[in-house]
Amino acid sequence: MARQDTRVGCEIMSNLAKHLMQGATTSSTTAIVEDNFSTYLYEGNSSTQTITNNIDLATDGGMVWIKDRDTAYNHILSDTERGVTNKLYSNTTDTESTYSGAITGFNTDGFTIGDYTLINGSGDDFVSWTFKKASNFFDVQTATLGTGNTVVSFPDLTILGMVAVKRTDSTGSWYVWHRSATSGDLLYLEQTAAETLDGSITVSGTDVTLVDGTLADGDYVVYAWSHDTSEDGMIQCGSYTGNGLADGPEVNLGWEPQWVLIKSATSIIEWQLVDSMRGINTSDTIILEPDTTSAEKNTGNSRIQLTPTGFKLLLNTNEMNSPSDTYIYIAIRRPMATPSISSEVFAIATRDGTTLPSHTTTFPVDFLIQSYTTSSNVDVSARLIQGNLLKANNTNAESADSQYQFDYMDGAIERTGINTADYAWMWKRATGFFDVVCYTGTGVAHAEDHQLGVVPEMIWIKCRNDIFNWVVYHKDTGNNYFNILNLPNAKISTANIWNSTSPTDSQFTIGTTDEVNKLSSDFIAFLFATLAGISKVGSYTGNGTTQTINCGFSAGSKFVLIKRTDSTSNWNMFDSTRGIIAGNSPRLELNTTDVEDTGDDGLDPDNSGFSVNYIATNDDDVNVSGATYIYYAISA
Repeated sequence: MARQDTRVGCEIMSNLAKHLMQGATTSSTTAIVEDNFSTYLYEGNSSTQTITNNIDLATDGGMVWIKDRDTAYNHILSDTERGVTNKLYSNTTDTESTYSGAITGFNTDGFTIGDYTLINGSGDDFVSWTFKKASNFFDVQTATLGTGNTVVSFPDLTILGMVAVKRTDSTGSWYVWHRSATSGDLLYLEQTAAETLDGSITVSGTDVTLVDGTLADGDYVVYAWSHDTSEDGMIQCGSYTGNGLADGPEVNLGWEPQWVLIKSATSIIEWQLVDSMRGINTSDTIILEPDTTSAEKNTGNSRIQLTPTGFKLLLNTNEMNSPSDTYIYIAIRRPMATPSISSEVFAIATRDGTTLPSHTTTFPVDFLIQSYTTSSNVDVSARLIQGNLLKANNTNAESADSQYQFDYMDGAIERTGINTADYAWMWKRATGFFDVVCYTGTGVAHAEDHQLGVVPEMIWIKCRNDIFNWVVYHKDTGNNYFNILNLPNAKISTANIWNSTSPTDSQFTIGTTDEVNKLSSDFIAFLFATLAGISKVGSYTGNGTTQTINCGFSAGSKFVLIKRTDSTSNWNMFDSTRGIIAGNSPRLELNTTDVEDTGDDGLDPDNSGFSVNYIATNDDDVNVSGATYIYYAISA
C-alpha cells in the first residue's frame, strides 16, 4: 500500500497552554507523549525526505529507529549522541557503520533521511519510531570502557524500566536489562534466547554499570527507558504470565498504549513489536521482530488487544501467550493532548482518485463515516477494527473489507475506482473531544472504561458480530432513554440499556440488553463530548420559525448532526464542504440510503454555531414548534 509523506504529518500542539489543560504533576506542566514519541509511516523514494513528526531532536536529542516493512532488511537505529551518519542494527552484533545517505539531520520537528535503501528504498513502506530524551521517558548516552567499571547515570528517568547496551567500535551483543527479569539475568535484543545469568551490566537505582573484564574494553551506547506509574506517566515496563487461552492475561497500565515491545523471558522466541499506526486491532495483529530482518508479518488474527487501561493477550501463541511463560514488555501511552482547533481532530474530504490514501487529512484518522450524495449505504469504520466496516443505516454485523485502511499519517481509506461525489467525515481520538472503545459483552450490567478524559455526552454503540440496532445515548435524553442511529424512531424509554446510570469521566455503564451487552459478542462504542470552541453536544426545542443555536463557536460550524427525539425524524447531517449556506444547505441522512436533499433551507450559518428554520413541507424539519431535538456540532 502506498503511503504519502509529502503532506503535513500529525499536527501536535505543544505550547504551555495545552500542557496546562492536561493538569499538573509535581511540576508546573505535564509532559505529554506526543512531544516525546512518534510512530511515523512513510513511503521510500530513494532520494531525500523530511519526516515531520513534531519531535524536537535538534534541541533535546534522542533516538530514531527505522524498519522497512516490505523487505527483509536490518532495523536501523541512529541517535543524536553518536551523530547522524552512524547507525546500528538491532538484529545483529555488527559494529557501528557509517553512511552519509542514512539519517542526514536531526531537526526541531523530526529528522531528514537520504537515499540509503534500508530506510528510503523507492516504493517500499517504512515505519519510524522516534524517542526524544525526556524526563521519566527515555535517554541515550555513550560511554568508554577501559580500566575499571564504567557507571552511566540516568537521574532524569527516576526509575529505570529497561536498558540496552551495545558496543559501537567493534562487534558485540545488545545486552538488555529489564526491571522484571530475574535478578542478574539479561536478554539480548539480537537473539531469541531466554533470559540468562550474565554479569556484563548491572543496574542499581538509576545507575547502569558496564562491568570491566566481562565486557570488552571499547566504546558503547546505552539506551535507557523509564518506568513511570504516575497518573500522567508516558511509559511502563513490566511483565505478565501467559495462560495459553483465547481469554488471555490482561495488563493494567491505567491507560491505553500505542506501542508495545514484548519478549518471552523463559522461551526461545523472537521479540515482538506492535504499534497502533501499523495495526493493533481486533482482527489482525501486525508484527515486526527487532531480532530479525523479517518484513512485517500480518498474523491474520488478533494476538493482542488494546483496552482503555492497557492491553489483553489473546490466543495460544508462543510469541505472546504461551502457558506459564513469563513475558517482559515496554508500553508507551497513546496520544494525550487536548486539541486547540478542530482541524487537528476533524476533517471532511472528497475522494482523491489519483493518490492514496483516497481521503486526505492533516492527521492520522481513528474513525470515519463515508457516504455518497447519491443513494448509498453509509459506511462506518475505525482504526481499532481496521479492515472491517459497519453500516450506520442498517443492523448488519461488521463485514471484512480490506479497502478500509487507517495506516496513514494523513488520511484514511484505500479504495479502487473513482467517484468524485464520495465524501468522508474523519475524526481523531483526543482528550476531551472523542474516543473509541472496543469491548466484549458479558450479559451482566457493568461499567466499561474509556479514555475520553471527560464525561461523554453522546455514545453510539454497535454489536460487531450480530444483527442489532445501533444504540445512542445522549445526555439530554438521559440514562433511561435511548435512540436508534439506523432508524428514525423517537427516543425509547428503558432502564436496560444504560442500567439507569449516567457515564463518568472514566467509565460508561451498560445494562443487560443484547444490543449493548450480549454475552461473548464484540461491540464498538464511539464517545463524543463538548470541547469549548471545538465541539458541542446539546439540545433545543423548536420554535416553528427561525432560531440560532449557540454552540460557543466563533466562525460557525463545519459539521452538524440533528435528530428529533419526541417523534419520528431522520438523523440529518449537514457540513460546510457540501455547504452550510444562507439558502438551501444540502442534507444527508445517516439512517437512510436516500439521495442528498438540496431542496430546502433547514439550516443556515451562524458564527456562534448554526441557525435552524421551519419548513412546513419538510418531513424532517429541524425546527417544529415544541419539538425536542438533540444535536452534535463541530466548529469550522
